[in-house]
Parts: sequence; C-alpha cells; structure tokens
Amino acid sequence: MTDGPSRRTLLALAGAQLVVPAAVAAKPAGETGMRAWFDRYIDAFNRGDFDGFGSYYAEDVEFEGQGRSFRGKAAVLDFYRAVRARLDETLTVQGFTASADRITIELKTVLQAREDWPDFPTGPLARGDRRESVNFIIYDLADGKFARIRSARFRPVPANDLREAERRLHTYMAAFNAGDYDTLRGFYADDVVLVIGNGTELRGVQAIVDFYREVKTSTRRTIKILRTFPSRDGIAAELESEFLAVEDVPDFTSGPMRKGDRLYINSFVVYDVRDGRYSRIRSAVFKRIWRRV
Repeated sequence: MTDGPSRRTLLALAGAQLVVPAAVAAKPAGETGMRAWFDRYIDAFNRGDFDGFGSYYAEDVEFEGQGRSFRGKAAVLDFYRAVRARLDETLTVQGFTASADRITIELKTVLQAREDWPDFPTGPLARGDRRESVNFIIYDLADGKFARIRSARFRPVPANDLREAERRLHTYMAAFNAGDYDTLRGFYADDVVLVIGNGTELRGVQAIVDFYREVKTSTRRTIKILRTFPSRDGIAAELESEFLAVEDVPDFTSGPMRKGDRLYINSFVVYDVRDGRYSRIRSAVFKRIWRRV
C-alpha cells in the first residue's frame, strides 16, 4: 500500500486553487508596485469588470467628476453601469505619480456612443460619436482603497478626422427641424449667445428656445446643411433655411409674409464650441429668395 500525499503536498494543492483577484490584493508599497496595482484597476475598468474595479473603492468613497458628484461605492458603480449601458469607455494612463496615501494621474478617456444621449453630462452625444479628453485625477487612499476621487479636465482631444463635429451638427439640425426643444437645449452652453442675421442678439438657452418657438408658431422652418467646415474650436456651415408661412405674418423679421409664402435664406453660420456645447453662434445672410402665393 502506497502512502497518500504528504501534508506539504496537500497544502500546495490547496494553495494553487486559492486565486485571490488582483483587484482585491493589498496595496503594495513603492511607486513601482503601486503602478502595477493601479494598472490592474484600469484593466478591470476597461473590461467592464464591476466587481474587479469596484473592489478598489471604499464603501463611503467620495467621487467628484465632470459635473457629477457621488458618495458611496454603490452610487459610483450605479453611475458607471448606466454609462456602460449606452456607450463604450476606454481609459489610458499617460502620466503617474504616487505617494503613500495619494495617486495622481494624467488620464486619456475615449468615449464611443452606442446610442443617442442628448443630456450626457459633458454635452450631447449622438450614436456613433467618438469623444476624447485628457483629465488630471487625484485618488486619496485610506486603508488600501480609494477614499476620494477628484477629476479635472485638462483638454479635449479633437477627433482625428473631425467627423464628430459634423455628426453633432447634423443631430442638432434634426432636433431643430423636428421642434425637439428638450434635445436642442442640451446642445447649448448655459451662457450661449446667438446673433442672428439681422443683428438681433439672444443670450441664454431660454431666450433662444423661446425665439425659435415663436418663429415656429407662424412659419414652418426647415434647415438644410449644404456644407460644413469643422475645426478644433467649433464648426462653420453654409445653411439653407426654408420658411413656409402657415398664417399671415405681417411683422416677420425678413419682411411681411402671407399664408403660403415661402422664403429661402442662404446663410453662413459659425458655431463656437466649449466643453462639447455651442457657446456662441453667429449668422450672416448671404441670399434671400421669395416664393409668393
């Protein structure tokens, strides 16, 4: 009869089966060890492993991001689950420093929208939009977990081919043509300024929406984008607006209209963009064509 496995062998076999997830391993000492530990957090985040990257948060973690603040691990994870349900998010660490109780990183974030999200916290997203930004983030540590996380945007990264700016303008115009003012609001900065072709200046989201609502009560306006000229700081466009009078409008801004009259306006418009929203819009009329009944 042969002897059974030794106690040492049994312990070795048992130990081989006890796999402790890297994410819950104790925080190591030294910047090199902490970088490897933090990289495992980023890897879990990018894979959508909520249990893995969630294990880095203290139960009462404080999270202060771009326009959003949360208290508690559950609230942070609920936010990320809601985000992941509508877009893909990938993080890349570009700079890393660490001390015993704090990690500071420079982080590149890439967002890819899988569906329209007009009220996204940092500006409306349309399906297919790709948005990149670089952020500085500070992680305060306590008992080997993230106790407080603070994020500040360093700079947006322009899309390589600038197609995002064009897609956004088309989404904006679709909302305008549909009279979808709730979606339209999401495209404007709070302090947006609109200067229309006759020199009238409108300040603030409400003033602009009220103006467009009033125009739509007496005319049916449709805007067609003819050409776009995107840049890092905004986008310019050549537009054609068609106004169809649904009633007599003797005081219409471009001249009196009778019910059934059509006015075509060819205009050049410049949209300044700040933090993903239109902050200043200026319009100049190039040509007017009347079609009277």
